[in-house]
Amino acid sequence: MIKLFFETDHRVLMAQVSGICSSQDIVELDQAVIHFLAQHERAQDAPIRAIYDFSRVDALAIPESRIVERRHHPAIVHGKRVLVVRNARESGHARAFAEEQKIAGYDEPAIVGSFGEACALLRLDHPRFDPIEQPVG
Repeated sequence: MIKLFFETDHRVLMAQVSGICSSQDIVELDQAVIHFLAQHERAQDAPIRAIYDFSRVDALAIPESRIVERRHHPAIVHGKRVLVVRNARESGHARAFAEEQKIAGYDEPAIVGSFGEACALLRLDHPRFDPIEQPVG
């Protein structure tokens, strides 16, 4: 399951992924983020930053070939990105993703173990994330 939230004052988009994370979930996450940015990102504003919270993922059901392929895609969010992971397996995938992003010439995301660490890294003091209604279909 994917849920999106936005912290307006600091312009931070948060995507929470929970349950079993599949290839289709990643496609839906990308589409939801693209849709959100199309509605809220403007050149005159500070860039939107993002927290991708995978700490509620119970299992990854994504073929390794798909993970490798995804690592080479440019970032959708152009501001600072932070990945929140909770265990060694997820951390390994996240670190490989970050390294491949760096090798491909893209800004690599930071990787942390908790939502609190993500907020501290982005200097969010008492953030208020509001739910974002996602498009259907």
